[in-house]
Amino acid sequence: MLIMDERDRERPHGSRGGRGDRGGDGPSRHSQNAQRDSQSFRGSRGSITSYFTQSSRRQGSSSAGSSRGSSQGPRRPAQRSSSSGRRSDRDRDPRHSYIDVPRAAYPPGQRDALKADAQETLRMLPQILKQLGTQLQAEEVESLDPFSLPAISPSQRPRHTQPATIRVVNSDTLNAAIELLRWPTLVPLAPGTPRPLIVNFASHAKPGGGWLSGALAQEEAICYRSSLYLSIHESRYPMGREAILYSPYVLVVRSDRASGHNQLTFSVAPPLLPVISAVSVAAMRSPPLRAVTEHAAAVHEDAMTDAALVQQRPARRERIVFAYETDRFETKLKMRMTLRAAASRGHDQLVLGALGCGVFANPPEEVARCWLEVLQEPEFQVVTPAADGSPEIRYWWKDVVFAIYDGQAGQGGRTDIGAQGGGSRSNFGIFHEVLHGQMV
Repeated sequence: MLIMDERDRERPHGSRGGRGDRGGDGPSRHSQNAQRDSQSFRGSRGSITSYFTQSSRRQGSSSAGSSRGSSQGPRRPAQRSSSSGRRSDRDRDPRHSYIDVPRAAYPPGQRDALKADAQETLRMLPQILKQLGTQLQAEEVESLDPFSLPAISPSQRPRHTQPATIRVVNSDTLNAAIELLRWPTLVPLAPGTPRPLIVNFASHAKPGGGWLSGALAQEEAICYRSSLYLSIHESRYPMGREAILYSPYVLVVRSDRASGHNQLTFSVAPPLLPVISAVSVAAMRSPPLRAVTEHAAAVHEDAMTDAALVQQRPARRERIVFAYETDRFETKLKMRMTLRAAASRGHDQLVLGALGCGVFANPPEEVARCWLEVLQEPEFQVVTPAADGSPEIRYWWKDVVFAIYDGQAGQGGRTDIGAQGGGSRSNFGIFHEVLHGQMV
């Protein structure tokens, strides 16, 4: 892992993994908050243009500087892997490191079986939706960005007087949402009742990712089991860098893969099938990373003798973070828009997850911290006057669940492709450590 100089933390524009237009300037009728979000993002990237000038000035002295060394200590070479398949070495900035995710090696026959499941889902959905009279609802989608999705107005009064306690569960995303519905014991939701909202970790370039070709990641797993694919229209792709897609009606028609991907209509009447909502968000792809060194725990040094301090000083550890602050900003912006979409449309039950921490190789602990920071922002914890005039904090969320599927200890004991293993440093272990039990 290569440690960066402070001067190297500015990221050159164009090295980002995602594609898509950013959209133009919004009309003046939109709120200043929305403009601030987008302008701040543009401004932080705009300052990076000076990188190229500074870089060229340093070219002549770089070799001499490398021979003299650095006051910050020796640098380790960036890790590389010929099997990553996500970025070729020539596309990577040699000053930074990347998480190399090996290509999935699917068991014999699995891809063909999943392709068949995809085609069967496409065949059965029109019949079920026609019977329910919800064909048009299943195709509805909104494309949202910082201009069309401004900050929530303080005048919008949240319903809840107590904060939600975050739960991190070892579960499939749809299973976690269905559990919030208490399905199938609960009767169908009354019209107008908000549904649980899930986050779909979308491909920025292709609706449903590789679900039609038998791939298996979180987005593909959702598409095999539901009507999500009908709403994420190809006309919306490639997704803009700051865009998200909101699908208000997603019908679940299959059980999970560990249970055989069975059609739910074999045992449940169509009117009783679970319905949820979804926000599709494309994370950055293989962002450059750096390591920061920190103490594992705080120590009250002023209360210790020198000898005790040496003995009890906590171990130092390296934490992997985004190499560029602009990448962290963009990640939090998409998280913030996800929460705005949920709150502004009445959703108070959320199923979130490890955004971009699979094949897109985002740093899990940093992503978990970003989620917590955004969930704790004042926008989502509103101070309003109570009946007696005293200030009262009200909250948007009833349930906040992070569904992090650990294939080694997950559903039915089956291990899925892409699982990062059990233990405390798996995605599930990291998110549980950072988020479980937090109040938001």
